[in-house]
Amino acid sequence: MSNNEDDYEIEWADEHLVSEYGTEINLILDYREAVKPFAEKIARSRDASVVLLVDQSVFWLDPAIDITGDVISALRAERVFAGSDADQVSATLPTVAPVETPAAATAE
Repeated sequence: MSNNEDDYEIEWADEHLVSEYGTEINLILDYREAVKPFAEKIARSRDASVVLLVDQSVFWLDPAIDITGDVISALRAERVFAGSDADQVSATLPTVAPVETPAAATAE
């Protein structure tokens, strides 16, 4: 295969990725921009210094500081995502049963 053919295939792959994932990325960015003022307002009302997105980087958080339900309720009250799939998101994060640590298990 010649360099021109390789370049063409790489260019086609890049364009394909942008067209396939560009829309998804733009939707995510638009969603975050819409949510940001609601999250900031609620966080400030609770004297919070930071708002984190719960993703694979967060190992644990205290449910008492979780503003997810309040942000979703505020978004719904303003009908920001009315009629979209985003409007169907649960207002609470799933609860996870506490895990017994090895030290606690051997202490008994």
